[in-house]
Amino acid sequence: MSGRSISAVMLGMMLSVSGPHTDCQGQGFQKSLTQLTFDPEVDYYPSWSPDGTWIVFSSSRDGGNLWKVSADGGPAVQVTDFSSNHPSWSPDGSLIAFDSDGGSVLQIVSSDGGIPIRIVPETIVMSRGAHPCWSLDGTKVAFSAEGDVWMIDLPTAELTLIFQDDGYYARAFCWSPDGRYITADVGTDVEKSDDDVWLLPLEGGEPVILTQLPGREGNPKYSPDGSMIVYMSHFGEIRSLWMISATGGDPVRITNHEGFNANPRFSPDGTRIAFSSDRGGNPDIWVMELDIEALKKALGIYPDSR
Repeated sequence: MSGRSISAVMLGMMLSVSGPHTDCQGQGFQKSLTQLTFDPEVDYYPSWSPDGTWIVFSSSRDGGNLWKVSADGGPAVQVTDFSSNHPSWSPDGSLIAFDSDGGSVLQIVSSDGGIPIRIVPETIVMSRGAHPCWSLDGTKVAFSAEGDVWMIDLPTAELTLIFQDDGYYARAFCWSPDGRYITADVGTDVEKSDDDVWLLPLEGGEPVILTQLPGREGNPKYSPDGSMIVYMSHFGEIRSLWMISATGGDPVRITNHEGFNANPRFSPDGTRIAFSSDRGGNPDIWVMELDIEALKKALGIYPDSR
């Protein structure tokens, strides 16, 4: 079978590298926090333009489509006028990949909007969102389909199965900067109640389990330099954002709001994180500027340690 498959027996052979959360409540890591959207509808799943000037996001406005807002603030601009969700901006800035029709179709569209193009055939069944993510050279898109993770080569339309196991349900989220892994949240429950952060290898070898904690750990995204991974932790009624070294260890909490904080994504320069939060009373898009030096020190990351 193509791609990677993992059985429950093999879990004991895999690397589990995270310990307890270090709950710093975000103290010392936030330089600033800015709200970018203010619409009464729900805004979520932000994705940065490669030059860091715009953020595209999903919104429940007008029935559910894509909008974008300047990273410095200002009015939101509608990008699509049809069903669209889980956007991912291409590395060259020209395209946005997204899923539509209730998460059953994977498409790309110009970053300025227009007519979308379907890139994955109907033979690959999707029903809960594709969560597309681009390779750094912009030639491939990884995506999720019914718990499996696939990759499509856009120039050739060749499909490659990356991960499949009947006992686990995976959602792809982000390519590693070195091109060796794809981050995913993986669990045994299709409702995502027990997910952990995994690294799925693209060049052979076994997956790495980066977190093994109560509740759900999901939405994992690499920092541009590949040293850290930001993710959402969902335990009880609280969804908070945490950071962990890409090589494992104890994570630290980077948000201090006891509510909904999700869908984090690093800015291209690695200094800010866009995310969705209801701290303003409604799920909107926010940007957090980070004290990277303090954060890396807390995680034990130093220039000569990678």
